[in-house]
Amino acid sequence: MIPFALPVRKIVTVLIVSTTLIVHGCISENEKSSQRLHNYFESIRNNEALLTAFFSEMPKGGDLHNHFSGSVYAETYWNYLLRLRPWFDTVTLAFEYDSVKLTNKKGDYRRYRSATQLIAANKLGDIKQRILQAWSVKDYVDLGIPSHKHFFDTFGKLPSGGWKETGVGLKELQNRAARENVQYLELMLRSVPSDRMITGEERYAASLKLVDYSDTVRLHAVLDSLTAAFRSIDLSADVKAFNEKLLAIHNQYVPDNNAVTIRYQTYVNRRNEPVKFFRDLLTAFEAAQTNTLVTGVNILSPEHGDVSMRDYKLHMYMFRYCSRLYNTVKYSMHAGELTLGLVKPEDLTFHIQDAVYIAGASRIGHGVDMAYESDNSSLLRYMAGQKIAIEINLFSNEFILQVKEDRHPVSLYRKYQVPIVISTDDAGILRSNLVHQYVLLAKRYPQISYTEIKQYIQNSITYSFIKETELKQALQDSLSQKIEKFEEKVLLDQATLTRKAIQ
Repeated sequence: MIPFALPVRKIVTVLIVSTTLIVHGCISENEKSSQRLHNYFESIRNNEALLTAFFSEMPKGGDLHNHFSGSVYAETYWNYLLRLRPWFDTVTLAFEYDSVKLTNKKGDYRRYRSATQLIAANKLGDIKQRILQAWSVKDYVDLGIPSHKHFFDTFGKLPSGGWKETGVGLKELQNRAARENVQYLELMLRSVPSDRMITGEERYAASLKLVDYSDTVRLHAVLDSLTAAFRSIDLSADVKAFNEKLLAIHNQYVPDNNAVTIRYQTYVNRRNEPVKFFRDLLTAFEAAQTNTLVTGVNILSPEHGDVSMRDYKLHMYMFRYCSRLYNTVKYSMHAGELTLGLVKPEDLTFHIQDAVYIAGASRIGHGVDMAYESDNSSLLRYMAGQKIAIEINLFSNEFILQVKEDRHPVSLYRKYQVPIVISTDDAGILRSNLVHQYVLLAKRYPQISYTEIKQYIQNSITYSFIKETELKQALQDSLSQKIEKFEEKVLLDQATLTRKAIQ
């Protein structure tokens, strides 16, 4: 018995018609090429080396979710630190630039050694190895430290470089992107620095605590008053200084004819108390509105932190408020970077929906807790309908949250046709790159076709926050042409190998 639902006569008819179409050339060359590409891709899907070679050469559009400080590799920070001639605590790996200040280290200064002393004792290599492990996930095996804690703690250990070191990092990232065939980087660079503070901060903080955030009339009255107070102390001067410095560094280190286009997001820190958070949000939105290079705003720091959880809804309403003051500014939100066990189950039910429905985010970063969100099917349909893209960071979610394979919601977003973009998050700290993310995607999710992966790559330009319409269109056109040439090369290589095998 033939295991087909169709009758035998209809099967034969379909086969004859299909054969006739092929013989008479009714199936286009493009369709034949697409099928050959599909077949080749499926043949290498379970081979990590072949996938890596494939995605290394494939144009990958943009990386829209990457933190500048976490994207630079620890070796670069090490080289920067050595140039400052530091003294190292050989036990804790703390470092000090000024040997005079060591005497104020509460009795532990005798543990410090200069780089010169460590070289003489043949110990500098050991210190470097331990520091690379402390500043990244290199060789991570310490089960006594949760992976999420190890990851987030690294940011406080990195040497803080000034704008000059920002330039060094920019050169590294654009060179790496070019080698990976990445055409665009949207870097979360830094917040707008400001020490200005209004008088009566405690009074405003108390007022915010008393407001029901859903009562937007009362909340907006407090925020209107705060906005007027901050504008009276000339926050715009800090924004102007930030914009000028960013422009100078960008022009110095990112050439006009560069193969990689770079734009920036500025951000606010979830850990700040409400009044400072709102100040930083105002400066971030103003920088994004007044500087072509600053394409958008984001919100950073661990989402599961005490202040982050306590003020989550207030932060969302503050974003919504600022979006009305600065109505051309787009923003992506770190939302749903949570999992069961990291927080209480009820805390997994609202973060993405609040970022979407209340804050009005244009993109969502991570979105790992989607399966736990209340009425997630409606939320997913809304994101799909409104074209709110999800930034998927596979290795980051695996290391930090221990979420991977079918626990990861990428298949859920795909099912509801939410626009997907693939990103790195913190490639330096995670010892990863964008190629690695695509290899994981292809190997772990066989239901995602090559055609869909190609769409995700196109999405990385379509859903970027690039302001210049002509530039965005040029990048889209260039990406399409680069992918077409890449596919032609793959097919030619396979045809050549086939001929040689036959001979």
